[in-house]
This record gives sequence, C-alpha cells and structure tokens, in this order.
Amino acid sequence: MLMARAGYHPDFVPALHHLLHAQGSAAPASLNAMHPCWEERDRELVRAYVAASLEFEQRWHDWYASPGGNPPIVVFADAPTIRKGGAKEWEVAISMNCKNLAGAIEVVLRRDVGGGGFDSAGFQLKPPELELRELTGCTSPRTVITFHLPESPKHDMSRANRADVYILDDAGSILARTDVPKLPQ
Repeated sequence: MLMARAGYHPDFVPALHHLLHAQGSAAPASLNAMHPCWEERDRELVRAYVAASLEFEQRWHDWYASPGGNPPIVVFADAPTIRKGGAKEWEVAISMNCKNLAGAIEVVLRRDVGGGGFDSAGFQLKPPELELRELTGCTSPRTVITFHLPESPKHDMSRANRADVYILDDAGSILARTDVPKLPQ
C-alpha cells in the first residue's frame, strides 16, 4: 500500500519477488523455514494486490506519469510438468501468465551440471550441458511452452544436478525462474 501511494504500481512487488527468486539458490523448501516460499508469497500477494491496485489507480490516473512509471513485466510461471511424450522423448511443459508485456519473452530450459545459470545481468556464468530456447508473445491468459527432450544419455534429465527454466525479457534480463523436477526413473 505504501508503494502504491508513493506512485509505484503494485506489479513492482511480484516483479521484485521473481527477480530475487531467480537470483537465489535452488535449495528445496524446508519444513522449518522461517520465511514463506516464493509460491506462497505470490498467493499471499493476491489479497493485498487488489486493494493496492485500487489505491494506485485512484491516485495515479496516468500510470506513465507516476514516480514509478509504467508497471514492469511480470511473469507468473507454474512449476514445469514432465511426461513421457513418446517412446524416446520427454515433454517438459511450462504454463505461465504474463502481465504488462509488449513484445516477446524467451523461455530457456537449461540443464547445468555443477552450477551455471545466469548472473544478475542475465549473462551466462558458464555454458550449460543442455539449453533449449523458445520465444513467445505470452498473449493468452495461460500460455504453455512445451520442450521436447530426446531420451538419450546426453539429455537424461534424471541425472542432472540442476535443471531450470528461465524466462527472459527482450533485453535478456531475467523475469522469472522455476526448477524442473527430475524425470522419473
């Protein structure tokens, strides 16, 4: 509410949450955690978001003229689902919802062995073992991107140390990240 009154669109809060999540570690959530997980933060934000949006719109009729300017691009990505797509392939599907998008985003599936990923500016830290990319306009309320992975030792996601999906804007900056679960054995 304070940010909305100060002229920052409520979409800045989930954009910040997603950026912090993308920059953080991929450690699994603990039952003894003192802070909510990122998905829980998104769910809790829904309650305050409506009131903050009304407050912002009442004070700032022209969003672009507010101190925060236009709201940022926000991508809400669900956890990827994995299923057997054929005799020799896996399908990894990522369902997402985009807000404030003008243009395209890039969805990147990366398998890194022993680290890797992107730095805060969106640059690769080291080459991934596997990287698949897909551009989308994210124009429907639920956009689903599906990657087809051949079943071979090189693309065996069950042996990966880490596999993630990064969602990048047109400048290559990270908008969101989600972990890919390991394939069933």
